[in-house]
Amino acid sequence: MMNNNKSNYQYQNISSFGPEVKSLAINNPLSYCLSTGMDNSFMHGGYAGKVLDRKSEPCQSYISEYCSNNWDEYCELESKNQYKMPNVINTQQNTLSNSVVGLTAGEVLIYNTAIKKYVIRREGNCQQVKKQFDPTVGSSPMYSEWVSGESSCTQSTCDNQGSCVFVYGVNASTIDSDPLMNKILDKPIIALDILKKIYVDMKREGTLSQLSGKRLGNFFDKYFNN
Repeated sequence: MMNNNKSNYQYQNISSFGPEVKSLAINNPLSYCLSTGMDNSFMHGGYAGKVLDRKSEPCQSYISEYCSNNWDEYCELESKNQYKMPNVINTQQNTLSNSVVGLTAGEVLIYNTAIKKYVIRREGNCQQVKKQFDPTVGSSPMYSEWVSGESSCTQSTCDNQGSCVFVYGVNASTIDSDPLMNKILDKPIIALDILKKIYVDMKREGTLSQLSGKRLGNFFDKYFNN
């Protein structure tokens, strides 16, 4: 851990992740997104130190996509990050409804990952657009965003535009062992709008009963099923 002299918050230093992170390829976005600005400057140059960190759109987009596919030790450690940070890809103005502001970096990751992980299908005029993470490095990998028609949008704003709809749901057979959902249910206010969308969509799809006896199903029965 490293103290930030400008605030009382604690945030993770890249060295906190052990030898596995140090052995990551230099162009791996995790080596940008899980480090401090100073670490970025040493490893990747001035551009990365100023532009590509956990507060940036490329980092928040990439790491949430990464964690939605594979919740590993990097996702777990970052999810515990207590540094206060804005959500630049899903703000209060362009979410499924009204997401909570003032989240920690870890809670922002949880929220953004949930938006991507629990989409079961996309309907309407949805197009996936890939962007290069670090445009100054030729071998830098790509990350994806969604667009509706010719207008750029996030997964949570497409359906507000009326031309791209995201349908949410979960796998009932594995949801109790899902570390991401368990983190959300530990503190539902982080992603209450996502929980509501899962409930509404699974009820419409006729799959809500599959959650009977599950932790998520019990939450729905208590708070939504009235």
